[in-house]
Amino acid sequence: MYLCNKSTKLAIQWQKKTSSPKILSPENYIRQRARNLPLFQCLINDGWNDNGIANIIVSREHINGNITVCFYLVDLLCLGVKDTFFRFNISKWEYDEMIKKYTENMPMSVVEYNLVHNIIFAALEFAEEIGFIPHKDFVSITQYMLEEDDEKIPLIDIACGGKKGKTYYVQGELDSDAKARQILNHLDKEVGPNNYYYLLAPELDEIDEDFDDEDIDDEELGDEDFEDNYSKYLSNSFEENAKLFIELTNFLDEDELSNDDNFIPDSAKMIPLIDILEEDLIDEDLVNKWVKKWQEESQKIQVTDLISRETLGLTPDQPFTDKDLNYLTNADEEKRLKYMRKKWGKIPLVVYHEIMLEENGDKRLKKIKEYSDKYPDFPLLKAEFLMEQFQNKMIVPDETWLEFSNLFPFRQTISYREFFELALLRFYYFIYEKNLEGFSSIMSSFDPYDEMPEDLLFLIQIFYLSGHLPLLRGAVLQKITSH
Repeated sequence: MYLCNKSTKLAIQWQKKTSSPKILSPENYIRQRARNLPLFQCLINDGWNDNGIANIIVSREHINGNITVCFYLVDLLCLGVKDTFFRFNISKWEYDEMIKKYTENMPMSVVEYNLVHNIIFAALEFAEEIGFIPHKDFVSITQYMLEEDDEKIPLIDIACGGKKGKTYYVQGELDSDAKARQILNHLDKEVGPNNYYYLLAPELDEIDEDFDDEDIDDEELGDEDFEDNYSKYLSNSFEENAKLFIELTNFLDEDELSNDDNFIPDSAKMIPLIDILEEDLIDEDLVNKWVKKWQEESQKIQVTDLISRETLGLTPDQPFTDKDLNYLTNADEEKRLKYMRKKWGKIPLVVYHEIMLEENGDKRLKKIKEYSDKYPDFPLLKAEFLMEQFQNKMIVPDETWLEFSNLFPFRQTISYREFFELALLRFYYFIYEKNLEGFSSIMSSFDPYDEMPEDLLFLIQIFYLSGHLPLLRGAVLQKITSH
């Protein structure tokens, strides 16, 4: 079932080393998928246009009904995006409680997205012109909760600066006296003495030392190394990053992959490098085209942990009661298999699981052929047969592999295991086509997987890494050689 022994072995070692069954970290989810989620709500503090400080909240809704929300502290007078943090995949109740607490001492109003977008990017542009860079978490994470700043967003004229548009620095409670002096020295050099206004706080309240841990929680997320590398790679040329990536993936050209854990590329180096390279290599419009297709599909189907007659592969004359449904839904896999064998014998789902547990490649291939001939319309066996045929270069994938109706005709509800097999078929197709955009789109529309059992999540992550690294490496080499 796997694509490449070398990259698969690396993926398994890497996944075990990180000890995480999650498909993406919250940070990477925001970077790669947030823009595909529908906007939920945008808020801004009342009086922002009078005092030049905007507290902005942008939230998006997941298919499961949960909310991811980003907060932006925007200084329109001087510094641009001063601070930002996020909360990922929280319930609507948690979101409502957070907003209620956040707005206790600061009235806020719900506004259209276009307004907050223009405010943030106007402040960014104003600050960058005088040499101030946005908060590091905006650069690496929370900017991806916002839409691309292009002509698709209607332009709204946002006034920046103080009187006559001059820079106006107001010392905030997050700015120490030393920081304030540093900013004033910078302004002297950039705009010249007496060419800006400023207001210093007579007394600066001591900053709460636990602020970062409470509001951003970077230490718990273990993202510090990632952010350092991300910032470093952003300043590199494409050629520099490409060279490093080729070096880190040289194992793909080796006959054998070392069992030494020290051989495994550091994920804190590899993942940000992949993110930045893909920004140069991937056509986002093409990714979004595929993502739209998957999202439209997700509105028509339901993925569930319930086991149906179709999932089992039962014939009309084989009984299936509510008692069977309850037991099979709640039992673990071992008990489930035992129950199915005892009640129905070698039904299609039973032989599918036997195939998945078979470690001998020749025996596995023989069983797939035997049972797919016996049950040609059973989706799980059909998918495995197609993938084995492709793996052994007996067929090539075609576009029918992408269609839900090809594997599940007349179905609207499928199990997580069935959805898993459909995703693998799609992976195979895009790998054969060397279509990095299509391949990435599957991971960019993974909301149906949010409740998937951890063992399937683990396998999907392994499969994705196994195919993604060779695909990306091929695209990097192609771009290098074409220059």
